[in-house]
Amino acid sequence: EALTDSLAPLVGEWVALAKETQRERSPGQLDAVLSDLGPLCEMQTADDVAFWIGALINPLPALGAAREIRAFLLEASSPALRVECVRRALEESIGRMREQPPGPIEVEPSTRRTF
Repeated sequence: EALTDSLAPLVGEWVALAKETQRERSPGQLDAVLSDLGPLCEMQTADDVAFWIGALINPLPALGAAREIRAFLLEASSPALRVECVRRALEESIGRMREQPPGPIEVEPSTRRTF
């Protein structure tokens, strides 16, 4: 519960900024993701919290407001590493949303080749 309490303000700020700065790819995208995930306060373990936040900031279809962290969350060797990953991803994404103009942003370098 303490972990959820410590991350909840960051999650709230992230959601508010994503909406205010028009990061959604389609209207209501974040509300739909939040509805699918259920309340953060119901998460009971550090892993639950980390995976919940990972699913929020890296939904499918992609939102494009946070760096892709799902693979790291799956590969991390401990809940503490997962929690640190989502905390850093939230903080980085919040900073980027504050700095960038409204609308979707490219947070990963493009891997597409142009020939």
